[in-house]
Amino acid sequence: MQKLSKYFIGSLGVALVVGISVFPNSVALWLAFAIAIAVTAVASADAAVSSIRGQRLAAGASTAIAAGGAFLIVASLIFEGVSLGWLQAIAGATVTFVSLGVAALPQRRAALSVASAPAETRQAI
Repeated sequence: MQKLSKYFIGSLGVALVVGISVFPNSVALWLAFAIAIAVTAVASADAAVSSIRGQRLAAGASTAIAAGGAFLIVASLIFEGVSLGWLQAIAGATVTFVSLGVAALPQRRAALSVASAPAETRQAI
């Protein structure tokens, strides 16, 4: 579930960048507002689940993404025009890289633990 939510947040970040780049300005800004709400909601839920499971790094990253999403909601209402478009595009790229980076953490940790295991154990794995 957690890895799926991280990939979903990453795809929302990509949708944010593509939406700003493809659609006309008025449509793109409303789309970015809706995506910012979705990012905030999913990241908040993921932070809660990660916190309950005791995964502090994942919970911290999800909390940071949720805070960034909340900032984007407020920024969507304050800024306008080209500055908001650039802000949303940069935030979308940041959300994508952070969420996909955190999603890859357990795989790297498992690979490191297998590599550091004794030879007899590695053959059994």
